[in-house]
Amino acid sequence: MTGDSGEAVPKTEPPQIFVERTLAIIKPDAIHKSDEIEDIILRSGFTILQVNKGVDGGPQSHLTPKFFTNPT
Repeated sequence: MTGDSGEAVPKTEPPQIFVERTLAIIKPDAIHKSDEIEDIILRSGFTILQVNKGVDGGPQSHLTPKFFTNPT
């Protein structure tokens, strides 16, 4: 590709678009306000890509390592 003066014009790469993602977790005691919380998130300029209203394994079930034993 050449410019008006006949010199070669360097080919430029298209700009990279960086996308940031944010994970929002609503605590179980605030589930009754989930619609209000979603409205606040949307008004703040975020886009909600996915909603998962699943149930976890119970309080802190994922935080208790198997190698800890109860000394009592």
